[in-house]
Amino acid sequence: MRKFIYFFLAVLISAFQSGNSGDLSIVDIDIIEKSTNINEEWAFDIMSSVFNSSNETKIIKLKIDIISMPYGHSFGACWASGCLGSSIENWVGEKTFELKPYSKIDDFVFVGHYYCYYQDIACTPGVGKLRFTFFDSNNPNDSASIFATLTFSDGTGITNGYSQSNLEVNYMQSNLLRFTPEDNQESYSYSIISVNGFEVSNDKFSGETEVNLNGMSSGAYLYTVFDSKGKIIAKGKMLKN
Repeated sequence: MRKFIYFFLAVLISAFQSGNSGDLSIVDIDIIEKSTNINEEWAFDIMSSVFNSSNETKIIKLKIDIISMPYGHSFGACWASGCLGSSIENWVGEKTFELKPYSKIDDFVFVGHYYCYYQDIACTPGVGKLRFTFFDSNNPNDSASIFATLTFSDGTGITNGYSQSNLEVNYMQSNLLRFTPEDNQESYSYSIISVNGFEVSNDKFSGETEVNLNGMSSGAYLYTVFDSKGKIIAKGKMLKN
């Protein structure tokens, strides 16, 4: 009799553990750590996938929780054919993804984003921690999470710049963008665009010229320089404090 009771209890415990283990799991790694200097990048992409180990189709939803996030940082995500713009609050997506039995979420169905800036706030250094949770909308306890730690260290000026040898581009400490062409007789033009897609400055020039950025809001900008034939000879990202 005693052996039967022990066996019965063992079966119950096994069933309980199995029922709470869940059918969803993260493919590959579930802890992501990334770091960069804000002279290098102003955003991180977080990509992963989820596997359904059951013989039933799961209707998957995504939620993002802020564990910690410095003032001025924000996050976003593209998920199941929709995208969330930069946000500073916990988020639960409305869109769902139908995950077939014994399959994983397709590539690029989920791409998380983390930014060192928010709206008009300049890119600032700091460490953010987020939790991305994929869950069965019919059984939220069946879930799988990614934990991301994202670090931006200090930096200012131009990043990821490209320039042909006949044009030198420098970002000055006094918020001046200097273009120095090799041929002072050639005609050039430049365009500066905010990360929101608005052109904030453009002009033509020949010879060395300086663009005063002090009238612009703090934040990230893209610049492009063209020669007289409209060919791009310089481009890059720029951070204005």
